[in-house]
Amino acid sequence: MIATLVACAAAGWLAERFAVPAGWLTGSFFLSSLLNGTGFVELTIPDVAVAPAYIGLGAMIGTRFGGASLRLFVSALWASVGAFAVGISVSAAFSALIASLTDIPFGQALLAYAPGGLEAMTLLAFLLGLDPAYVATHQLVRYMVMVFALPVAVRLVLGRDWRAPRAD
Repeated sequence: MIATLVACAAAGWLAERFAVPAGWLTGSFFLSSLLNGTGFVELTIPDVAVAPAYIGLGAMIGTRFGGASLRLFVSALWASVGAFAVGISVSAAFSALIASLTDIPFGQALLAYAPGGLEAMTLLAFLLGLDPAYVATHQLVRYMVMVFALPVAVRLVLGRDWRAPRAD
């Protein structure tokens, strides 16, 4: 576990150094996925270590909402509901197509293509008796595409200085 932790820290550092979005997280995530997915390492982190990591991650994400108003939350809620409706509709349509062309169950395809967290979708697949490896693999690929393609798409649409405040 210590060797994997050191290797993942190094991968995170390298990803950060090469300006990969969320480099510390992404580099560690990809290396750990590679090591565990290939069977080179079979590691399960004990809950005593996972719980504090989740607490820290949740606290860190929560600080991003500092200074946000209720009005902002409400407007974001409606945008989120709309984005979810579009995302789940597209996922359902493609899942129906995949299910009709292959012997993959519709529910399994839907969990694989639906927007959501990797661990949540994989757990749902396991609980529903569907193939969790299929679902996890597709969710992981979706995540990788978002991490690497989305920054490029944002720069193409909004320009190179998209983070700079606009002087309207």
